[in-house]
Amino acid sequence: PFFVRGPGVCANSTIHEVIGNTDLAPTFLEIAGVPTDALRPDGKSLLPLLQHCGGGERARAAVPWRDEFPIEYFALQDWPELPPAHRMNDNPNNTYRALRIENATHSMLYAQHTVVSDWDFAAPYFEQSYDLRADPHQLRNAWPATAPAEQARLRARLDAVWRCQGKACP
Repeated sequence: PFFVRGPGVCANSTIHEVIGNTDLAPTFLEIAGVPTDALRPDGKSLLPLLQHCGGGERARAAVPWRDEFPIEYFALQDWPELPPAHRMNDNPNNTYRALRIENATHSMLYAQHTVVSDWDFAAPYFEQSYDLRADPHQLRNAWPATAPAEQARLRARLDAVWRCQGKACP
């Protein structure tokens, strides 16, 4: 959950659009009146969603927004500690990137796992996908039963979204 309160923000409203941490900086900069064109952030300002009051979900659908978002995690293993901080070493094969898709026809997660030394995901060793409407707890990996053409499409789309920069990002 993410809670927002402030001038111009619709009271007692909920948005269901896919948002992420890359959207925070553009949002705060827009609130402060700072143009973001020269910065080329990967995220988008949430203000159009937060300030679109009246008309309910159908009216908000008129606000253009993404229906997919990248997720990534890079394991940290055997990195030297810098005192006084302490951190826990992670398993080296717990590095992944994923694509979360949420729209009228899909609510899904597709992920690739690799080892920490494969920073560019050249050789993922495990893939998984979940239909989050049918399997919200992600108990049944649908990837093995996914058609090869759909697998290729998801791989290409995840790679494109993961590598995007600025306005090219969804």
